[in-house]
Amino acid sequence: MKAGRKLALLMAVTAVTMGIPVVANAQATADYTVQLGFNVPKGFSSRVAAPIDHGTPTINVAMNDVVDLVGSEYLVLPEGTGPLEWHSENTQELDAPFGMIASDPDADLEEPFPSEAAYKFNIEGIDTQTDPSCGATADAPCEVDGSTLFNGGDRTPSDGHWYVQITAQPGDSLWVTTPFADSHLASLKINVVATGVDTQAFIDSAAAAIKAEEKDEAAAINAKLSKGSTKHKVGGKTVWDAYAGYDTETISLFAFYPKKLIIKKGDKVRWHFSSLHLEQHGLAFPLSSAKDIVSNGAIPVCDPDGDSGQGPDEFTVDFETFTCASGTLELDLTQALLEESGDGKYPGGAKKVENSGLRGRNIPTAPGMTGGSDPWDLVFTKTTDS
Repeated sequence: MKAGRKLALLMAVTAVTMGIPVVANAQATADYTVQLGFNVPKGFSSRVAAPIDHGTPTINVAMNDVVDLVGSEYLVLPEGTGPLEWHSENTQELDAPFGMIASDPDADLEEPFPSEAAYKFNIEGIDTQTDPSCGATADAPCEVDGSTLFNGGDRTPSDGHWYVQITAQPGDSLWVTTPFADSHLASLKINVVATGVDTQAFIDSAAAAIKAEEKDEAAAINAKLSKGSTKHKVGGKTVWDAYAGYDTETISLFAFYPKKLIIKKGDKVRWHFSSLHLEQHGLAFPLSSAKDIVSNGAIPVCDPDGDSGQGPDEFTVDFETFTCASGTLELDLTQALLEESGDGKYPGGAKKVENSGLRGRNIPTAPGMTGGSDPWDLVFTKTTDS
């Protein structure tokens, strides 16, 4: 796991992506292979590449079949639990079991990067595998019967592959979902059937059509947003609309829209975050400060005594293995990354920093963390270059 995979952030003209599934050819084989998310122009789609049944990606398998789930940070819900109800109870709030952000009550790390923020990425909830000894190959799959939640966790070591043997009974249905997307199209329904199982060719045919559809939609959205800028008058002042990344229900685009604005003195730019269903983004000016904020926004540290202990986090991570010799690995998040700062007026140059803080549907609103989907306004007190 790498810090850059965990927090997607657009700062000024710099884009960092998160959570794009790593797809590679595995040596072992499975009864079925299903891709959970894939690249599209300017971004990625979280849509499951599987046949659609009643609006939901669905496959029909036999008891004891092995399914290769190609993606990262996916889990299988208990039988009878749907993804939308599970998401509403487990992902939306601060310190939710599978929410993106968790509180960090430990003393702040002082050196080499003061964290200042009391929050961390929720590695323990999202990335920790229920059973790390299984699932890396088809020869040693994780047996999932639907009796409890089974977390595949971070699949980077196995190139995005998670092999699951479905041992639920015929007539049962299990849901595979990700903590980052609460959409039926981003979840997979696995029906266990006695007869009438699907073929891989049937799944592949549906997957090809879905990928083409998502890529065409992503290209169309990108083209539409890239055509030009929109503006309107408020109180006699010009307000320009802009987006630091743009999401649909399943597609995330990592680009600025528009790419360039020529701003007159006194004009305002309003960056919109209401479309961010999947990703999270932020803005900062000037570019040098933006790069610094994103580069040092998630700090890998070791917590020697856990959240209940009194000791501070330590900068003792083994970066060869990305592990801690003692204690647990954490990604501490900086206040500069999370919280809005400045007075909403930017004169240009490098002496003054204006920062929207990290925003998006998956980022909760809390003290020291802006979060949410409210727009961010910035008034330019000087005319920009043409």
